[in-house]
Amino acid sequence: MDELRNISIRIGKIEEEEEEWGEVGPTIKPHILDLREWDKKLLERYEPFYAPMQDFCNLCTMGPCDLSMNKRGACGIDLKTQKARLVAIACCIGASAHCAHGRHLLDYAIEEFGEDYPLDFGSNVNVEMPNTRLVFGIKPKTLGDLDAVMSYCEQEIVRVLHTTHTGNEGSYYDYESKALHVSMIDHVAMEIADAVQIVAYKYPKAEPNTPLVETGFGIVDRSKPVIVVIGHNVMSARPISDLLEEKNFDMELAGLCCTAHDVTRYNPKAKIFGPIYSG
Repeated sequence: MDELRNISIRIGKIEEEEEEWGEVGPTIKPHILDLREWDKKLLERYEPFYAPMQDFCNLCTMGPCDLSMNKRGACGIDLKTQKARLVAIACCIGASAHCAHGRHLLDYAIEEFGEDYPLDFGSNVNVEMPNTRLVFGIKPKTLGDLDAVMSYCEQEIVRVLHTTHTGNEGSYYDYESKALHVSMIDHVAMEIADAVQIVAYKYPKAEPNTPLVETGFGIVDRSKPVIVVIGHNVMSARPISDLLEEKNFDMELAGLCCTAHDVTRYNPKAKIFGPIYSG
């Protein structure tokens, strides 16, 4: 026993053999270069068209750099590549918003219900989480299975974003390829977020008789107090809805953008103003 006194044994996650559910493609969990040749074929067939609103770059301290009349910036970038870089950055911004929203939901649901909470989408769904299956190569069964997928999404967003730093790419094609990559990741992250909402918070499960809701500014009764939820924040909107129902408050709950749609799936009495840019 003295020989074992300083030995420490740790058991991590136990991997179980997964049941056969379908043929897995050749590029599961792709990184930023794995689909580059395929992206090249797409971009050769559907070449991007740029109509820049400005002909300079001011993304680093060496600028601003004049890129008009085929000039190049201090890092060597031209106007076309700069616009493609802005496309990649914009895609990273959107993917980050959805991914952070999904991570918030997932961590909260795991803490509340546990990693082994099953993913049940009802009997009307034949293929659960198709984006996750296609990209990550698994058929998730529990909330815990989604954690590794979300970590992969977060990793890929960071990898794409770091390439937008000064001097990392010299071709519009490479930035467009990365924009396609991070947009694919965006779809996986959004799918995870919605899956968590459906299974953990009892959102509609492909039910044909799901209630319809009204939209537009005119549907809100302004004679009552109005609570407005905006953006990606259903974790706050859901308790507000619960409180209004519990206390039987005669108030209007309305929203803009994604949270508006999500809260109406949870409470059909809620109302949708419209998209976030409608004002």
